Formats: sequence, C-alpha cells, structure tokens
Amino acid sequence: MSYNRKKRVIEIYFVLYLAALILLIPQSKKEEESGKHITDNRIFQLPFNLKAEKNALNTLLTFDSTGMKIVSADTINTIYFTGNVKNVKFEFEIEDQSINRKINLMDEKSGNTRYFRVSEDLKNQNAKFFWHPVMNELKNNTFIVNVEATAVSNDPETFGAVVKDNIRFILNYQVVYDFEGAAVALEMANASASRVDTVVISPSGENPTLISANVVLTPTDDIVRSIAYTKWRNEIFVFGLDLNRDLRRQPIIELSHTPDKSNKGTAKIVGFTNNTIVVEGDTPEFGSIKVKLNIVRHADGKELSREFRVIAELLDDPIYSETMYPDVKFTIEPNLPMLSNRESVTKLINSEGRAVHVSENNMPFTFTPNSDDINKEYVIERFVNDKSVGKKYKILVKDFPEPEIHRIARFEKNKVRVFTNSYGLHQGAENYIKNIEITEGNAVAREIIGAQNISKDKQIVTKQVFEIVPRDDSKPFSFKIRAIAQNNKKSKIVSYPEN
Repeated sequence: MSYNRKKRVIEIYFVLYLAALILLIPQSKKEEESGKHITDNRIFQLPFNLKAEKNALNTLLTFDSTGMKIVSADTINTIYFTGNVKNVKFEFEIEDQSINRKINLMDEKSGNTRYFRVSEDLKNQNAKFFWHPVMNELKNNTFIVNVEATAVSNDPETFGAVVKDNIRFILNYQVVYDFEGAAVALEMANASASRVDTVVISPSGENPTLISANVVLTPTDDIVRSIAYTKWRNEIFVFGLDLNRDLRRQPIIELSHTPDKSNKGTAKIVGFTNNTIVVEGDTPEFGSIKVKLNIVRHADGKELSREFRVIAELLDDPIYSETMYPDVKFTIEPNLPMLSNRESVTKLINSEGRAVHVSENNMPFTFTPNSDDINKEYVIERFVNDKSVGKKYKILVKDFPEPEIHRIARFEKNKVRVFTNSYGLHQGAENYIKNIEITEGNAVAREIIGAQNISKDKQIVTKQVFEIVPRDDSKPFSFKIRAIAQNNKKSKIVSYPEN
C-alpha cells in the first residue's frame, strides 16, 4: 500500500512537470495569426469609469444666541476617473429638491458660483468639488450632485469614440438648535405654536407679548459683494422679537468707510416685516463700508446690533473677440465679479435688438456666425437684477481676408519658392490654396508637400509653400502669378523679378 501511494505521488508531480514545460514552449507566429491562442501583452486598462471619494458630504450647524455656527462641515469631494482616454470634460449638476432648482457647473472657469466650485486636475485624473454651506438657511436640506464626464477613447479597439460615465452623491445640511429660546423664536417667525416654558410674558399692555430669552440677528450675507456705483441690498433676519410690535425706537444704521468717506458708500433701511429688516444703499466707488444695525427691544430695553460689510467689486470687460468670422466658433466670457444675492444675465444682441443668446450666472457661452452675418454688428450687454451694468461691447462679423502671396524667395539659380497665406474655412474644411495661376511668363508651379502649416487662430490661416521653375530653360526666367483658394478667391498678381 505504501509503495502504490508513493508511485501515485510521483506520477502527479511528473504530470505537473510536463504541464509546466508545455507552458514554457513559445507560441508560434502562425498560431498567433490564426487566433488559436490569444495572448494580450498589453497593460490591462479599465474602461472609462468615475468613482467618488465620498458618497455624502455632511454639514452640521447650530443656531444659538450668536447666530449660525458650523460644528462640522465636509466640503470637498474628489471624483476620480480611470481609462485610456483623453479630452476629459466634467459637468456637475446640483439639484435643490426643496425648491426644484438646478445649477450646472461645467469647469473651473465657468462653473464657480457663490456656494459651489469645481477644480479639475486632469493630469492626476480627478476633479474636486467644493461647497460652502448657506449660513442663513434655518432648515435641514439635502442636495443631489449629479456628475457626468465625457472623454475621447485612446484604446485601439475604440479609438476616437466618445465615452461617458456618471455618478451621484449627496450634500446633507442639518441645523441643530442649542437653546430653547431660538427654537421658540423660529416658531414665532413661522406663526406656529409656542412653548410657554421658554418665553417671558411682558407685563405691560393689554395684549401680552411673548419674549424669547434670546434675540438673534442674522444677515443673509456677512459680506456683500456688489459692483461699484450700483445699488446693493441685504436682509437681516431677526429671531426672538416681533419687529412690528416690540421695538422701542426705529432701528439705527451706523457706517464706517474704508479707506475713508470719499468712497461714497451709503446704507439705509428700506423696509421690514415681522422678522426681517431690509437694508440697501449705494455701493462704494472703491474700498468698502461696514454697516452696523442697532435695535432696542421695547419690552425690556435690550439693545442688539449686528454688522456686515459691503465690498465694491470693479467691473472688468468681458472676454471676447471684437472681430468674428463666419463658421468659426467663438467663446464669450461675461467676466462679471462674484456678487451677493444678485442674478446676473449676459445677452448677445443682434442689430435688430433681439437677444440671440442669453447666459445666466456668469456662464461662458459660444457663438458661431454664418455667412449671412458678414458686415453685421452684435452687442454684448450685461445685466444684474434686470438692470444693465457697465458699457455695451460691439462685435463686427467680417468676411475672411483674400488669399495672399506674401513672399517669393530665390532658392537656386532657376528655382524660387512662393509662400502663401489663405484664410478661413470652405465647406467646413481649411480654405487652402488649390492652385498657383501663371498669368504671364516662363514658369511651372508645384506645391511642396509637407510644408503646409495651419494656424488655428480666429482667422484660421493656412500657410503653404510652392516651388516655381522655368518651363523652358532656354528662355528668360520671369513670370507673373496669383494664388487661387478653395473658395475661388484670388490674391493680387505678383511679378518675378520685381518690376
């Protein structure tokens, strides 16, 4: 029995040894070509795929006698992508389900808003999403962030194909009330039932007033950013008293100017409701102003104040091309500063006064004129809260220049080279020189293949080189020529030698 077991073990090892030898035998070229044995020595590549570092970003805030405070905030999420791809483009869509509103962020230049920002690092195959919690939002909320990315495949099997993937994550916003008085103030503001054990009854008057143990003033914006020379506006929420019934005197505004009063910033109260005070004024021409709101509660004479700052933002010119050409896509960037509580709109208006494109919230957009737009004017006009700001900017659509022979250079005794420029597109392709026409003289022309160069600027310049030799070596080598482009436009006639 022992002998048979040893024999069986030896046989198993011998079979494994033969199998290992077979695996070491190199595969023949014929077998590779026939496809009988498939071996792929390429590095394994995952398909185009997105993955979020976190499934949720959670923010916890407290509401107490000093206002809103952030206890913890997870404000950054990293989105990674994998795959053998190029030209990756991200799009982030933030959906606020409570008001059924969506915000789109395309990239770090066009995607920044007041509370959301995107930064791409394509070299390290990721994009970072940033958000800043809204400090005057007194209710819990959840945002859904949808992320979609497109790319062009570099994989040999799908080379050039557009691939895409999408994921989503959520932003959780939760507010905790640290003291009972704040909760009661909130209930009073919402005209809901109050809890008697957390309020004080005012002894004066026939109708007693419910007084919260604490009063809180919270502005919509601690820093108001507004365009110089325009109006600014801010709203202060007051919790813990009724502004219609419990003020000893009218609220008072105090101003501090930086660097001094010459910046002409102003502030005044323009209205209030049961629990809000609306303040507005002229934005400083430069610098900033500090606005301090003071109120006194009638029931107990308690004084309260809250400050915020108004900063003047200078208005830069939009980024655009003053001259445009047909069939070429141009990008227009509104280039408005980051503003507080302002809806910004940029319009591209045609010569008839009609807006052919409207961009909201400072988002860049593209415009492609066509041949019917040649010699027509367009105007860029920017609006903040439906009011035109800054000057208007004109755009003129021009036809592409005529082709040109910009240089003739002697190369050898009876050989010259002709350098040409042609401009624009023809039927969707570069408008290259299709022919050098010999209008007079002893010459033959041919293009030097491989010397062509295309400049992808707004005019799209195609540079070519041609060689000219005598048709008859026994005759003088002189000629007159002109270049003819694909769109049949012709250059001026040029002589050699020069007259």
